[in-house]
Amino acid sequence: PVGYDLFHFVLQSGVLVRRQSWPQIERQLLEAWEQLGLYLPHGPYLSLYLADHISRYLTHYVEQGILHPQSWWLIETWEAAL
Repeated sequence: PVGYDLFHFVLQSGVLVRRQSWPQIERQLLEAWEQLGLYLPHGPYLSLYLADHISRYLTHYVEQGILHPQSWWLIETWEAAL
């Protein structure tokens, strides 16, 4: 979907590198979206990204059993983003 790489880079680096909250990450996403000149509503594309990413990674997390802290950081952010 449109913006997939943008969403992935900003969200993953925001959570895993900078430990930002969802409101901080969302603000960065909106700024980057506007800087790219994407004159489409970002919401539906972000929802598609989240649905794809969450469904893929939750499957892996279930198989792992015990999760590392970074997995929990992502899960908490996904929950806030939804």
